[in-house]
Amino acid sequence: MADKTRQTGDLVSDNNIFVDIVNDRVGVGTTVPTSQLTVAGDINLTSGIVTATSGIVTYYGDGQYLQNINSGGLTYFTESQSTYDSSVSSIFDASGTDTNINAVLSPKGTGAIIGQEPDGTTAGGNARAAYAVDLQFSRADATQVASGYASALIGGTNNKLTSSRSAVLAGVGNINTSFNSVILGGQSNTISNSQSISGGYQNTLSGYNNFAFGYQNTTSNQFSIALGRESTSDADYSMALGVKANTHGIKGLHAIAPFGTNSSTYKNPQFYKVILTAVTPDDDGDSGRRYLTTDGGSVTDSNRTDSRYNSIYIGRYDGTNSRQMYVEGIVKASEVGGGSSHSNYGIWEISGYLRGPTGSPMQYTNVTQITNPGNYSAPVIDDNYGSSGSGTSTEYWWRLKVNGDNSDSLLWTAYLTCYVTDET
Repeated sequence: MADKTRQTGDLVSDNNIFVDIVNDRVGVGTTVPTSQLTVAGDINLTSGIVTATSGIVTYYGDGQYLQNINSGGLTYFTESQSTYDSSVSSIFDASGTDTNINAVLSPKGTGAIIGQEPDGTTAGGNARAAYAVDLQFSRADATQVASGYASALIGGTNNKLTSSRSAVLAGVGNINTSFNSVILGGQSNTISNSQSISGGYQNTLSGYNNFAFGYQNTTSNQFSIALGRESTSDADYSMALGVKANTHGIKGLHAIAPFGTNSSTYKNPQFYKVILTAVTPDDDGDSGRRYLTTDGGSVTDSNRTDSRYNSIYIGRYDGTNSRQMYVEGIVKASEVGGGSSHSNYGIWEISGYLRGPTGSPMQYTNVTQITNPGNYSAPVIDDNYGSSGSGTSTEYWWRLKVNGDNSDSLLWTAYLTCYVTDET
């Protein structure tokens, strides 16, 4: 055997066991132990347990033969890495004996599911809200995160979500600040009121329960819809469809512009579809007269409630919003509570031309009785315009007037189509 000293020792041949007394180390299969026990070679433990009460146990290799290591490790996932088309992926696959296994990523308490650690900078963004999901990985400033309670920002870049239970699914530069609302995708869309949906480019929704898709459409007030290009639906229950369709604040109006260019040369042609209604009392005098409006009618005396917002708005005296239109449709009167088979009704076909806010009342008028077993008075379509304001700012709208009957309370309904061009 080789020489032995108090500092080092080969206890058996071929350097199987080596003791470094100076450094209090033991080597198995090596004469250069680097720790208190260094083993160069295989360890075959046929029974028993390897226990580490403190310190670190380091394993080298791919760990494919390690079993029953639970502390700090993954038992029901298999870790791997793959490369395809120069793209490297680190993978966690659910593992187990069952054929189908769910993979669950579950935060603790009110925690969020996020793709990047918040750090208050553009890299990680500000803190996410309780129960939020934020998988957006690129932003221009730290506020472009899912900061609304239970909100979901699924992807895209530079999107911002600040209100509760809302979502931005994809796109760039979208801003959703209203609760229970969704931007599906696109660029620079903005929702600022609740329970609305949008997608496309630069749509702006500021009303309650709004819906806008396409290019630079605008909605406001309640239950309004805009689809197409540069269309505006800005009144309750209104809808604007097509190219530069515009409801001009008229409640319940549908503006439809099935046109192939947005050039102003063609004066933005569009159709209006609208229903006007009123109920007259059983009175054929002045107190029984009504103007039909989109929201249930108006008396004709000094307490009248018709306006540019519930009638056929024509424009302003100075030419702002000025339009010309041909109006046609059906007006029906029927006894209130008369039932489905009663004979107390009247039907008229009407038409006429509105030349603009500074012209005469409706021109080239036609009122043709279709049937009138109730013997009711025909509607009046050439009454003076309604107006509000003063001077060059005076606003004008067309009035459809009806007269009551001394025997019956009547429900009046006008189903109208208007053929409109802008004349500003």
